[in-house]
Amino acid sequence: MLPDGDTQTLNAGMDLFRGGQPLAAALVWAELARGGMSSAQLWCGLGSALMQSRGQLVRRPFELWAGKVFNRGAAVIAGSAYAESTQKWLAELPEAASQPRLADAEISEMIEFLLVNERVLPDAVLALPASERMGVVMALGDRPDPLYVPLLRRALEGLFGGDSARAAAKRMFRWLDRADVQASIEAARDTPIAAELGPYLRAILEKLPRGWDAPRTSACPPYAGIGRIDVELVSAGPRPEDCAELLRPVLVASARDAASWVRHTPCVIKKGAMRADALELRRMVEPVGAKLELHGFTWSHESQPSEVRPSAQAVGTAAARKPWWKFW
Repeated sequence: MLPDGDTQTLNAGMDLFRGGQPLAAALVWAELARGGMSSAQLWCGLGSALMQSRGQLVRRPFELWAGKVFNRGAAVIAGSAYAESTQKWLAELPEAASQPRLADAEISEMIEFLLVNERVLPDAVLALPASERMGVVMALGDRPDPLYVPLLRRALEGLFGGDSARAAAKRMFRWLDRADVQASIEAARDTPIAAELGPYLRAILEKLPRGWDAPRTSACPPYAGIGRIDVELVSAGPRPEDCAELLRPVLVASARDAASWVRHTPCVIKKGAMRADALELRRMVEPVGAKLELHGFTWSHESQPSEVRPSAQAVGTAAARKPWWKFW
């Protein structure tokens, strides 16, 4: 029998899947698999979600991951209620027979592939019927994985309504030392959602150290993510106030934190950004003359050609190092 928390998370993934959010469902089920869970429902659901996440232009990486997932779960799926569905998907995957089964070490890479940007889970929950949002926030917020922090942040800020905000508040305590979480607490305190949060918000505020919301005298610590890219604000340009305002929506940053970054450049503003978020940050601030450096973001991940192309030898070396699922 599965632990209650795993069962609730498995069901939350099903709510997302049935709600037309297969990418988010795949993320949730992949996180469960990384934690050691194994069942016919999990492997069939994860493979099915991968298949339903395919786009017109980006299909093959999803299919390759799905083949590996179905092979990993073959033993537990055989003879179960999920065998027929799995066979229907496998009919679309002629390469699956020759693929290896998904290895434990590959699951984190699959999560990186699926988490296009940090809005994937918040946007998916927002797309669900209002009556289903709180249950998903509760189930995912109980997980200790930082994958779910962006969802909790947006829930606390009231994006999904008062019930979900209260559910997030009860699950925020393990993350209180994070600067990005404190930004969301500040937002919740200073907006109308505070009235709905009531004692739940007061309990959080009592746990924070004195002066946690004081004006910053140095750069705010970088907001944390689970990606590989560190985003450094090298220069705020000639219009630092405009730069600060442009940084805020992508990072879901407080005005206090954004102002500290532009006052104290150079500084790292995001540690562990996802690829799309890093690119969006750079695109947002360049028109006001600001400069970002993306550490850990190689030319082969660029959506546009680099200004200086690498040599042919460097191209071959980078391609050899690039994981098979990196299609850009």
